[in-house]
Amino acid sequence: PAENIGAFAVISPTLPLVTGLQDVIVQIKNFGSATITSANVRYKVGAGGTTRTIAWTGSIATNATANVTFTGVNQYNFTGSYDTVIAWTDAPNGLPDGYLANDTTSSMVCQSLNGVYTMDTTLPASATNFVNFNSIATKLNNCGVSGPVTINIANGTYSEQFTLNQIYGASATNTVTFQSASGIAANVVIQFNGGSSAANNFVVKMNGADNTIWRNLTLQSTNTSF
Repeated sequence: PAENIGAFAVISPTLPLVTGLQDVIVQIKNFGSATITSANVRYKVGAGGTTRTIAWTGSIATNATANVTFTGVNQYNFTGSYDTVIAWTDAPNGLPDGYLANDTTSSMVCQSLNGVYTMDTTLPASATNFVNFNSIATKLNNCGVSGPVTINIANGTYSEQFTLNQIYGASATNTVTFQSASGIAANVVIQFNGGSSAANNFVVKMNGADNTIWRNLTLQSTNTSF
């Protein structure tokens, strides 16, 4: 179609997220055959968030892009929790968009880990305490790190299975350390029964995760078939 524009990417904010009031920058792209000189560009944070709109004007040739900055009253106050920025476009050149499927893009942003944390099921979940390994993995996989991270794990037996993907920001300096808070490996047992599937027979799956340190922990499969 001639008039076909879409939100192509959320340029800012990105990891590592800085909390507070800040601009949101959305990249829009002309997917159509006509030069686009105007469109509505919108974003919100979360499905129920307030929609902010800019009536953009300019000139974008076919397959070209432009960045649209939401500033001033259109900024958003990011808290560091899991936030999904949803951006979309409509009304290219004041006309109906000829293809709606590429109008919308989204990006999850959250504050990266940095410093010392605990994993203790006797304490409530908080910004510094996790209550299970899957919540740690979700945070690391989605938010990454912005400095060295140590997670001190309280004594206990944890029946969990989790996957660590490549961790944004992790390096030889910014390592992620999982360790027994007591310093005794037998005090922290992470176990899982993968059933009859060989592909599922793991406790921790390192799916591209580098620069992690595992110290004084016991990992074991409770499956007797493998």
